[in-house]
Amino acid sequence: MAISLAYFSIPLTLATFARRRRDLVFRPMFWLFAASILLCDAGHWLDMLTLWVPAYGAEVVVEAGVEVGARCRIGPEAAIGEGVVLGPDCRIGAHAA
Repeated sequence: MAISLAYFSIPLTLATFARRRRDLVFRPMFWLFAASILLCDAGHWLDMLTLWVPAYGAEVVVEAGVEVGARCRIGPEAAIGEGVVLGPDCRIGAHAA
């Protein structure tokens, strides 16, 4: 229970920080990171829920959201090799190149 509260407090803190600080250059990255952590926590809760209730469809949707968020957050910045595309075109705001 304490770990779950920590998982929920981290995105809340990141979202509050990103909302209050208007001078952040990479503000969308804070929002994506907060959403990713929140979805990870929801995934852990659904893992426990599926021990008693077959909620596999909801678990798949949450895990897909985690994957999309990770690719949007990491894909454009990761440089593995020339011409390698790691994820979808995840341009957010005016800061994306």
